Amino acid sequence: MEWNGMEWNRMESNGIESNRMYYVCYIYRYRHVMAEEIIETNIRRIFDESIFHIEFIKTSTMWDVIISSKKDTTVSCLMLKVNIRDKLFRIISLDRCDVGDEGKGNAMMRKVNELALSLPEYKSIKLNDVSYITLCDTITVKLAHLKILTKGMSWYNTHGYLSENHADEMRHNNTLITSKIHNIPALRDILKIDDEVFPKVKPTDTIQVYVSRMLKSIESADSSRGTKKCGKVQAKKAENLKNIVELLSPLLIYDTKLTKTVGQ
Repeated sequence: MEWNGMEWNRMESNGIESNRMYYVCYIYRYRHVMAEEIIETNIRRIFDESIFHIEFIKTSTMWDVIISSKKDTTVSCLMLKVNIRDKLFRIISLDRCDVGDEGKGNAMMRKVNELALSLPEYKSIKLNDVSYITLCDTITVKLAHLKILTKGMSWYNTHGYLSENHADEMRHNNTLITSKIHNIPALRDILKIDDEVFPKVKPTDTIQVYVSRMLKSIESADSSRGTKKCGKVQAKKAENLKNIVELLSPLLIYDTKLTKTVGQ
């Protein structure tokens, strides 16, 4: 069989195209692997492995990163989902880690932010706020609602995690928490209990001022004992604070689906 010039040209052209596709795929894969290595290296750098235990569960598009104290690897302090394909972080859960100051909530949030800042392609961090705080060792209260009632915004809000309607939520909730206690009939009935359990209500007390005072009285008792366990009166105060938060919660507006834009 004889080969003419046109057929040779076609073969050469196909060979060049094949080589080009090979190199494109190779470069893409190389960059992908390098990006993954950078993510893992940064996680191990930011969460000091002398005190933190880090577990990775990986697929080609999604990683689960589970961080715990080396003292107890059965209890996670932070669970992250890293979406490799869409360049997105999601906080699944976050709790205090038994590693000293480095494991406190604010410190853990700073570490997550540092991680996101170290990866310029990752533009946002998402989460669903279902956080709780434990008072007197056994009494759980929704942290977001307690913080809104005492500070005007949730703990995650203060770290830059906001809903799409954050400004509207703030306006609505501020109107509620700056209302006088006596303007809320249901609260008036609860607060008729003796002063040993509830601090005395002053005529000028707003919801924010009063709930803050209740919380402070419980926290100060905890800190003086160096433990979360309370005496009978303090435990009753904590239980009734929980009741007040639950009573007021339906009057608050708070979308738990939050997003932080990296760098803000």
